[in-house]
Amino acid sequence: MRRVVLGLLNVPLRGTLEFGEFLIEPIAAGQLELSQQKSMEHHPVLSAIATAPVPQNLDDDRQVLSLLPIPQLELSLSFAERRFVEVGTIHFESFVGKSWEVVSRHAVYPLGGNSYGVSWHHGESHLQQFLTNAHQKLTDERWTEETGILLSLQLFRSTYRNSFAELEYLQTWTALEIIVSRLEEQKILSDKEFESIREKLKLCLRSLRDAGTIDHADYVAMNEKLSELNRKSIKNQSLNVLTSLFEAFPEQNITSEDLKTFISIRNSLTHGSKIAVPDGMDYGRYIHEQQGRLSSLLERVYLVLFEQDANLMSFGWPNWLAPR
Repeated sequence: MRRVVLGLLNVPLRGTLEFGEFLIEPIAAGQLELSQQKSMEHHPVLSAIATAPVPQNLDDDRQVLSLLPIPQLELSLSFAERRFVEVGTIHFESFVGKSWEVVSRHAVYPLGGNSYGVSWHHGESHLQQFLTNAHQKLTDERWTEETGILLSLQLFRSTYRNSFAELEYLQTWTALEIIVSRLEEQKILSDKEFESIREKLKLCLRSLRDAGTIDHADYVAMNEKLSELNRKSIKNQSLNVLTSLFEAFPEQNITSEDLKTFISIRNSLTHGSKIAVPDGMDYGRYIHEQQGRLSSLLERVYLVLFEQDANLMSFGWPNWLAPR
């Protein structure tokens, strides 16, 4: 009988939880020596272990690890605890006599994590309900592909590590944009419908070039941008998706003006233009506040996608308070 044992970093656990085949337990007093040996000076100490049985017909450790939902476990706990939770150690054990003995170890490269805020769940019983739901959803390949949530959560999880507000903002916005682009059709017309319109626009551009109104370089540049006319703006896409997601929670929906502000900041950070900071407000504080509001919005999007209870949505996001 064999099992795989994951040492988890940055999990404030008191009781026992389950995530699919994994049993998650806080590190007992007798295991502190192991956690101290494995943690480096600048890393958080291992705080929990997750164990899963190894199927008897599998002898290849790498194959076992590839079949287990380890990334989904890290993402679910990171989102629930609002901190960068990761696997710090991996080893396999065999049951010999009356105890488990280590038979092989695998190298991992923990980078440590920073804790932000407090967990949004209401204790470990509630966390267990979320993990059960999250395991079911995050191991559903069709759902994760349709929503893009695995890549989105990876990006959002990385914000728990950063202390650079502008980078956090861009990562959070990109994580939201991934969800929006997967849930909303980007094209306005079908390719067949738009083709005739594009040909007419090409003729117009050609006429302007031949008349000397625009030069050839401008003609080429504009011609390459024609296909973008058939794509909805990210503002309209986002409004449609968020209105649909928050149909049962209309007080959580975003206004067109707020979304315009979020997009404006994103564009300014990306293209190097000056961010319009309200009069009398410090730039640093403004960026931190907008990052907080954007993160709060994205968390609520995740909560809806994970079908969490409505009481988690009770605080109005414009106050950029985290849902609890």
